[in-house]
Amino acid sequence: GQTVSAGGQIVSAPAPTGIPAILASTDTPQAKSAALRKLSADQGIPIKDVQEQVEAEIVKQADVIARNTILSPFQKFGTLRALYDRQPTLSARTSTSVELQAYSTPAPLSYALSYAAGVTPEAPVYDATAGNGMLLIGSNLKSGHGNELDPKRVANLQGFGVGTVTPHDATTYTPGTTYPFVQLNPPFGGIDNVNFGGY
Repeated sequence: GQTVSAGGQIVSAPAPTGIPAILASTDTPQAKSAALRKLSADQGIPIKDVQEQVEAEIVKQADVIARNTILSPFQKFGTLRALYDRQPTLSARTSTSVELQAYSTPAPLSYALSYAAGVTPEAPVYDATAGNGMLLIGSNLKSGHGNELDPKRVANLQGFGVGTVTPHDATTYTPGTTYPFVQLNPPFGGIDNVNFGGY
């Protein structure tokens, strides 16, 4: 869910009670999905909103793993793979998520990209289509930048601690700051050709 502050800014409402416990359980992904549907019905929250909060929680857990200084990169990838294998199926779609072509990047793939690119906890990252922030895990969140059209995901990025969060169309927006790393999993599908910086 979300609420609007007195200043008109969308802020995240607390995640529905029980999401961390559902994620931590040893139940199958299908059983976790059923538990989320029950949670949605019991709390009167649309299932897509519950799933967005689940994804935001997974991003936070993945970030903790990516920042772990004891684990080797191989161990981090394996731990993220186990997190991914245990997560519930998040298949609810709304007309907005379909229109925005909102598809999430799996945590192990996000970490692999960051590792291959050389992202460190000191490095800020820019993600033009940030979603809930999965491609920002393990980076300098406070100096990072997430751009996202969906207001609920904008609120989740703010709650995740991303320093700069903007709600612009990535096909026309250029941030005013340069970043050493740009990572994104852009929406896919048909759009008109866009001239972006002469390209």
